[in-house]
Amino acid sequence: MMSLLLVFRNMRDEMPTYRLNHGLRFSRFFKTTPYKNNKKKIFRTPFMAFLAMLFVLISFSPAKAHLQRRQVCDAYAQTKAVIIIEPKRVFKDRDHFFQVMAADKNFAVAYTRCIGRAADRFSLVKSGFRLQEGRDELKKFVLKLHAPLFEVIKQPISLTTPYNPVHSFTAILDGRSKKETRYSDHTVMFRSFSGNILLIPRQQYISIYDFSKKASFAEIVDLWRQAHIIAKELKTAKKPFVFATRAGTASGQTVPHFHLRFEMEK
Repeated sequence: MMSLLLVFRNMRDEMPTYRLNHGLRFSRFFKTTPYKNNKKKIFRTPFMAFLAMLFVLISFSPAKAHLQRRQVCDAYAQTKAVIIIEPKRVFKDRDHFFQVMAADKNFAVAYTRCIGRAADRFSLVKSGFRLQEGRDELKKFVLKLHAPLFEVIKQPISLTTPYNPVHSFTAILDGRSKKETRYSDHTVMFRSFSGNILLIPRQQYISIYDFSKKASFAEIVDLWRQAHIIAKELKTAKKPFVFATRAGTASGQTVPHFHLRFEMEK
């Protein structure tokens, strides 16, 4: 403690001298004055470490991290049962949306995380929701969360219960199904009985809410990359479709495993 007081006293006494002499730099002051009475320079390393820690705390504060998240997207209620997840960048149409989600990895991950935060913000975890493409008031392409219009007291598929590994997708995930499938590092693509194309993660996620909260960076990137490939193939084949996914029984989910649906229009 006495050493610190001595250092600050020397700094105070020497400051007028350095103000008068404009040829001396501020860095030279720290190299000379604090160590005039202590040649071992024991304060230099702790002082530099303190400055480094201060820089890190200011640069990566929680407030700034929250600001960065808000720069990716925002969520607001269009109606009582429709929540819009509006990105901070403009999507021209569905094709542009899939292109951006496949090319910009950081944005794809951040926008996917927004889905989970929007469900929490508007208390949709209990009731469930349907995620689908749509347009906002300015006719810009966005993703929408449609909340059920009725309350379900008991849900066989809940967004908060533990994952049940026994369901109709189990054989597909294990590679025992005779369906035509296409596997990637983290996803499986196949066609359902109704003719729709389903894209599912290979890991255990109940819904897109669960996926947006727990999936790794690589899993999210691979999911949107494969979704872009499917959308491109359907466009080439001139097969119109609707892009959506359901979370919870009240919203129409029948299999307790997250799956993106490319529903063929009739």
